[in-house]
Amino acid sequence: MEGRENIPPAAVRAQRPLIVVVNHTAGLDPIVVQVAMPRFFIRWVMGEDMRLAIMEPIWRFVEIITVDRTGKADHGALREMFGHLKPGKALGVFPEGRIPSKGEPPVPFQAGIGLLVARSGALVLPVVLSGTPRTESAWASLGKTSRTVVSVQPPIDYTGRKASEIVADLQTRFRAWTGGAGSTPPSAAR
Repeated sequence: MEGRENIPPAAVRAQRPLIVVVNHTAGLDPIVVQVAMPRFFIRWVMGEDMRLAIMEPIWRFVEIITVDRTGKADHGALREMFGHLKPGKALGVFPEGRIPSKGEPPVPFQAGIGLLVARSGALVLPVVLSGTPRTESAWASLGKTSRTVVSVQPPIDYTGRKASEIVADLQTRFRAWTGGAGSTPPSAAR
């Protein structure tokens, strides 16, 4: 893990909610990030279509918030996310909304990340992943070995910024950190 010193201390997290923003590289991403940050619980947002029934006990245990990715507004999921974003709480999101295919150009960030940050007043903790296994399906990555690097970037305070500005800024930063398509290790992208 790189950038452990960038994780806000408990005293800071107790005063504001935290949104952990991560580039999506594989199905194991939330597990890798949570293991790298064991001192606090991150509640993850996941596409409803990825919520396999066989894993329902796990989803309930880790309090997954599912979102409808069919393009219609998911007001219930938004209410649940905003309800969770209180001081001392952390929400984990993948702003692309899906795992980009190998060789695919960068996926635009979803507008909802800007809305979440702007309206909640949360501090943003960017996390860049590299080295995860590239597989045909998100779930296949869980059975592969890898040399995943978790690189925690300095927290960002977007207080007073518009949602659209937040999305644009985060996307620009992540493209710089990942070399544009997530192929460059974070240490080389700095």
